[in-house]
Amino acid sequence: MLVALQTHHRRLCLVLAALTGGCATDFVDESTTSSAVTPRSVPATIVPITINVSPGDQGNPRVDGDIAAYTSDLQIRYYRFSTGVDTPIPLGPSARDLLSSVSGSRIAFSRIIPAAPAVTAAVVVFDVSTHTLTEIDPALGTTRLGSAIAGGAVAYIDFGLQANGELVLHEDLVAGARTLRLTNDTNPDQNPFFSSDGTVVVWENCNSSLSNCDILQAVRTINTQVGFPVWTLSVVAATPNQETNPDTNGTLVVYDSFRAGNSDIYWAPVSNSGGPSQVPAETRLELPGFESTPRIAGNFIVFESRPGLLDVSDLYLYDLINNLLYQVTSTPLVTEQLSDVAILPDGTIRLVWASDEDGSSQRNVRGATITPSPSLLLGLVEQVSLLPKFGPGIGSFLNGLIVKLEHVLIAVQAGDTATACSDLKAFINQVNAQSGKKIATQDAISLIAAADAIRAGVGCP
Repeated sequence: MLVALQTHHRRLCLVLAALTGGCATDFVDESTTSSAVTPRSVPATIVPITINVSPGDQGNPRVDGDIAAYTSDLQIRYYRFSTGVDTPIPLGPSARDLLSSVSGSRIAFSRIIPAAPAVTAAVVVFDVSTHTLTEIDPALGTTRLGSAIAGGAVAYIDFGLQANGELVLHEDLVAGARTLRLTNDTNPDQNPFFSSDGTVVVWENCNSSLSNCDILQAVRTINTQVGFPVWTLSVVAATPNQETNPDTNGTLVVYDSFRAGNSDIYWAPVSNSGGPSQVPAETRLELPGFESTPRIAGNFIVFESRPGLLDVSDLYLYDLINNLLYQVTSTPLVTEQLSDVAILPDGTIRLVWASDEDGSSQRNVRGATITPSPSLLLGLVEQVSLLPKFGPGIGSFLNGLIVKLEHVLIAVQAGDTATACSDLKAFINQVNAQSGKKIATQDAISLIAAADAIRAGVGCP
């Protein structure tokens, strides 16, 4: 059976070769819970932005829409892309502000308060539009770090509940705020991140030590019987290896993992809610070098990559839908790190990161806007080339999809818009008919979204 599926895969490569001149013919046996994808590198239009290159250390930048927030020495600053204005958040009685997160006009961060009998840390939210500052769930003598914000919800690690920290959610509900303790164990919990819609939070839970962390998720649903949200906890990644730096777009959880002497980017679906014995199948981004610290927005993942573990790193952007890879920076003597990504309403991608051209303790904050390559047909072909891993009877179905794509390719090359649109519509109908049957529902959604994007690019009615 595997040989037959390899044959179908290689036949589809002929279509891919017509566009690119080549095709990777590696075949992944999905009898395991892990698979790998090898992206195709393509150029992109990149417009650099300088956010802060003044003296001092600037790091940990986060971005959402028009605003980038970051830590600058002792305080949080924020930059508006629309005006180019960079502004500090007043320190007030704080000794230091750090670890910011941004959602819309709101910036959450930790505020260090030097009060007797010990230094404490509070989680506060600053609203850029009103210039108001609000402490989240005030409590004396507590230490709270690592805040993440999405809409009306804030997640943070509370060290007052347990010495190694517990994950806490503060929900700003219509009927009033409530605070939920999501974890209750002695394991260190750290590094929470929210999906932009506030429905999923992911974090690191470290079993035996800080060098052996797993990735956990909490998914928000509405309990129709009681009328308020319920959070369901489950495992995303739990191996003997180190998994760190999780992020989520609400559909996928992305993270890095150090295995067999190498660090790679992985992702797994949010939808799986099983326990430790039902960890969802993961996908690895197959690239040379050491990849780490991914961040995700929409269908784009930004991450750091370095040839060797001790080399400087550059930034790359990966398009999940089209399996395309864009190199954002190429600086042999400068490390770009701690990046973040946002998608604007017009589809433009906005990135921010810290760079150490002035030294590792004198970092600058920079950014870029990126217009992705319009090579969407290629991405759709590459997606279909992975279909052999799904259900039985895929052979004849794959043949039908190959035929449709061959017709689309010929029509596009000939400038025959009407035929290309008709064949793309037929492709969509065929995928719809087998959604949840011969191909997984989520993969059908992905294929249809890519086909619709091509239809828009071609100018289909």
